[in-house]
Amino acid sequence: QKSINIPESLNPDFSVLKNCVNHSAEFWDETVEAADPIASRRWNFSNAKVASGSSANHIFTSAGQHTVKLDVTTQSGCVYSTVQEITIYEAPDASFKATPETGTPPLAVTLAASLMNASAYQWSFDAENDTVTETNTMQTLFEELGDHVIDLTVTDERQCTNTATRIITVTKPVINISLTSFILAEEADGAINSILTLANKGNISAQNVGLLLDIAGIALKEVIPGPVLPGATITYIPSFNIVKGQH
Repeated sequence: QKSINIPESLNPDFSVLKNCVNHSAEFWDETVEAADPIASRRWNFSNAKVASGSSANHIFTSAGQHTVKLDVTTQSGCVYSTVQEITIYEAPDASFKATPETGTPPLAVTLAASLMNASAYQWSFDAENDTVTETNTMQTLFEELGDHVIDLTVTDERQCTNTATRIITVTKPVINISLTSFILAEEADGAINSILTLANKGNISAQNVGLLLDIAGIALKEVIPGPVLPGATITYIPSFNIVKGQH
């Protein structure tokens, strides 16, 4: 009488990481071996692609449910299979805001990344000085003139990554205060007030702007208090007035 040895059956199983769109999703076999060792493995993906080995990689180009089949063959020739529906997710959102994006040195910039799907944030400035943080906001300072590249790489809980880039421009300080309007307005008592409109066409705030008016050879000086912000236009009435007949 001949005896036949029936090997213990296997229950194939596998895990996946980096299961995001356009990522190389990583699959690995987690089947627990028995007395009949595993001889080979074959992976079948929903787009008819196949792979072999205890681990495999596959790129999915669309989000949603995808079918993955793993066939495990033992040394005795037994084949065991498992079919799983896995979810392919969109890559984490790496978008971020940089405020401001241009200015004069030293330029303090606040960075705020999206809060969607990411668990780690890696900031890179001019392709160096990487900073890894678990928070989505930070501040940095630029002192050199020119364009500066900020890269943000985010990673989610599935180890999927995404990268976004912004350019910060540090410009040379330019002071340009222009007198755009000068009006003389006569009051009831005969005094004449001067009304000035000033525009800051430069790229930095102007502090304590000096005002010099030459009227009939008389030099009138005054300092305009407070900052005049870049791009701002202000109307200013000097503290002095002009009396008719004054020379």
